Amino acid sequence: MEYLTFGVIVVYIILQQLQLKILKTKLQERHEQNQVVFNYIRSEFQKLKIELEDLHQLLRETESDIKSTSQSRFDKLTNQIIKSVDKVRSEIPPTNEEVLKRIDKVEKDSYTYRMNQ
Repeated sequence: MEYLTFGVIVVYIILQQLQLKILKTKLQERHEQNQVVFNYIRSEFQKLKIELEDLHQLLRETESDIKSTSQSRFDKLTNQIIKSVDKVRSEIPPTNEEVLKRIDKVEKDSYTYRMNQ
């Protein structure tokens, strides 16, 4: 009977070792699959990172172009407004006060001219 019990224990240990080997093999296979998936994800992440950097660079360039174009247009519009304002000012007749100042100046200049002669 002891031999039978010992034999059952040996068989049980052998079965346990086989199950451990099977589990170890499955675990190794799963690890390899996970490694493949991990490498794929890492590769895709790097691609996305590069694309994101490219997009940021494009965004910065576009922003710079927009600023430059906007500033140029703003400068042109400012010059047009200044010219228009100057033109309108030149077409506005002088006020009475300005006319009186001009007359005063002419009278003073005339008096100074006569006195110097």
